[in-house]
Amino acid sequence: CGVAFDHHDGCLYVADQYNHRIRRITPDLQVSTRAGDGQSRHLDGRATAASFDHPCGLAAVAGWVYVSDMNSNTIRCLSPTGDVTTVAGSPGLAGYKDNVGDKARIINPKHLAVNRQGAVVFSSSNPSNGPSNGEYVLRSFMAEQHTVPPPGASTLIQDLAALIKEEGQVDPRTEAGGVADLTVLSADGTPTMALRGVLMLRSHYFRTMLDSGLKEGRSDTINLNHSAGAVRALILYLHTDVLEAPDEALVELLEMAEMFDLPRLKAMAAQEVYSRIRPENACVFLLAAAQQNAASLREASLVYIANHFASVRKHSSFEDLPKELLLELMMCI
Repeated sequence: CGVAFDHHDGCLYVADQYNHRIRRITPDLQVSTRAGDGQSRHLDGRATAASFDHPCGLAAVAGWVYVSDMNSNTIRCLSPTGDVTTVAGSPGLAGYKDNVGDKARIINPKHLAVNRQGAVVFSSSNPSNGPSNGEYVLRSFMAEQHTVPPPGASTLIQDLAALIKEEGQVDPRTEAGGVADLTVLSADGTPTMALRGVLMLRSHYFRTMLDSGLKEGRSDTINLNHSAGAVRALILYLHTDVLEAPDEALVELLEMAEMFDLPRLKAMAAQEVYSRIRPENACVFLLAAAQQNAASLREASLVYIANHFASVRKHSSFEDLPKELLLELMMCI
């Protein structure tokens, strides 16, 4: 009797009226029984455990199928998970009464449709002339706006970042089921936890080191002769592709990116340095650039300080500059 196409899954739904079932035809023409046990009765339930009594009209809304169950005088709903419920009318209680849910009364609902606003419109017998005179009236109700909730935000970045140990944190190797399997020590002995496999996948340098027959390849601890801030920023980047580093470590991180052949990190660090230069940290960047032999950054820092000299000299970092850098700076002003 009734046919409905659902744009949500691309399937065609058919009210198999005299078999008292709802059938589904998939895009590859596979036919299956979606709901109904074949018995002529009214029974809510799951899929083929439910019963219909001459289902007639159908309408599909985002995976939900509404059914006018003609002989039970009800409107039924088939959910995406196969649950059949009664949403309007009461079985065995024919009549004409507008109300909510099972308090409404319906006579022989037949044709059914839904519009873009979610209003379900169905026809039922005209109560003033009896249920069998062939005259019908249109009635409607608002369908519940059934939507699949969006997935929650991914925690992958946070989960991987949680492996990176900071001072005061519990060692995740003992508290997180032994997840982190490598300790990376900075020049001053500060540990940063890591996943050996991630480092090997993300960096040819670490892949060569950890896959070799040398002691680093056999040990669960490796040493990097760099500051703790730069080492942690490097390991965090390799695990999460996120750059987080204090000002004083950024220039050193540029050098490490070059050393470990990480062009993306190098570009990210350079961009971050130039975007962060302020009067309060310009001297920090200049000093770091001089120490790391980063010529382009050294020049950029000198130009910035010369152009903002009055503001820069108010900060204590200006007094920490060695004489040779102060002389070089004076030449730029």
